[in-house]
Amino acid sequence: LQFYSLADDTQSLEVEVSPSNRVSAIGATAIKPTRVELVAFSTPSTSTGKEAGSYWMATLDTWVNGTFAAERHIKFWRHSAEGEGFVFRFIAQLQATDRNYSRNWNRFELTTRIDAPHEDVITSMTFSPSSSSPLLLTTSLDSTIKVWSYSGSSWHCRSSSSYRSFAPLDGAWSHDGSMFAVAHPNAITLWSLASNSLIHAFNCGSMGPARKVEFIGEEGTMLLAGGKHGTTVWDLLTFE
Repeated sequence: LQFYSLADDTQSLEVEVSPSNRVSAIGATAIKPTRVELVAFSTPSTSTGKEAGSYWMATLDTWVNGTFAAERHIKFWRHSAEGEGFVFRFIAQLQATDRNYSRNWNRFELTTRIDAPHEDVITSMTFSPSSSSPLLLTTSLDSTIKVWSYSGSSWHCRSSSSYRSFAPLDGAWSHDGSMFAVAHPNAITLWSLASNSLIHAFNCGSMGPARKVEFIGEEGTMLLAGGKHGTTVWDLLTFE
């Protein structure tokens, strides 16, 4: 996973999400590499002290080889804005004198790896807006919608839901993180985080199969969905 600085027009960081050293036998079909398919970032922390500016990164990597079932992993990485101790101070000095040194320095720390988070292709992955206790929302072609939370030492599945066995294709959080919306081919569903219950289901109508969904408006009281044949906006105060 490469990070690129627009200001400097250079690669600023590289994270090895899935180390691999698989070698194919002579004459055999080359083994396909692991691919990073999705990445999401949480809102940086606004607290003071050593946690200031820190945030989470979630990555999805997949390995498919021949007739074997695909291997999927969601990994949670913690990024600290500032480090402590001699090693961090030494690295900071090197970065100050050599701008290219940061390319090899990774402040992302892998905290959790979730094996087989879903039983099929994962279609979306997004963090809630909270900067102190973010949650991760994932959707999959296995028809499940999952919310993941951090317990203090690792991440785990907080809740799992589904809607009429429809495959969810995209997910989005409300501005305050109290609700989330999910785009299905035939409907847009609105869910309560507190009760993990369905609030309302919107028919896609002439928009066609829904592909994207997002909360819009200054206070996030409207829901925008996009499909093959156009877009639709609903008012969440009236559900119309």
